[in-house]
Amino acid sequence: MAKQIEVELGAIRLTPDEWITAILGHNPPDQAQLDAARDPVEALLWNYGLIALERGVDVIQDFGGWSREERDRFRSQAETKGATTEIRFMDIPFETLLERLDHRNANLTAGEILLAPSKMHEYQTLFEPPTLEECQRLVIHSADG
Repeated sequence: MAKQIEVELGAIRLTPDEWITAILGHNPPDQAQLDAARDPVEALLWNYGLIALERGVDVIQDFGGWSREERDRFRSQAETKGATTEIRFMDIPFETLLERLDHRNANLTAGEILLAPSKMHEYQTLFEPPTLEECQRLVIHSADG
């Protein structure tokens, strides 16, 4: 979806996996390398995104947002740059996510990192879905745009 929105808006898309594979190479990095690279790459991308927002460029932040606190922090920082924010949340059953992951892992393209199903289970426990209150501030788009 982020790639589609990037084209629709003429925005820049900040996707850490693409940057991490550019730095570490396309051979699957081990988990320790990924973990060591993720936080600094995401911090650099977000700083770059804030500069772009300040200059009036649309930004798609294709990472983070796992907790309400994190979403609120990103939203607040973007708003200090004069940006309006939008969260696109897709409530997809976990089994469907696992099926999509299997397909993705079997067909990796440049900039994508293999994700083990066990990590998906771990990530599921960390995700805090948007609350009803938070969703009232979301801009919801139909499939037609």
